[in-house]
Amino acid sequence: MIRILFFLIILIPMPLIAQNSIWVKPNAVWHYDYWTIGWFGFMKIEQSGDTVIQGKNHRFLSSRQFLSKTL
Repeated sequence: MIRILFFLIILIPMPLIAQNSIWVKPNAVWHYDYWTIGWFGFMKIEQSGDTVIQGKNHRFLSSRQFLSKTL
């Protein structure tokens, strides 16, 4: 019973905290390196815009893949 009560106290406020957080700064850019046999490169992900859908703010993310071939 104590375990269930403990988990409820911890987990119930979690969605309330998550809804108010800003997880990315405006115009953010990420680069992810990767490689596989014969190929390597990186992926660039950036924020390309924002919109409001059903009263909630949403951000558009676009990605581009840059490849190089190894010898």
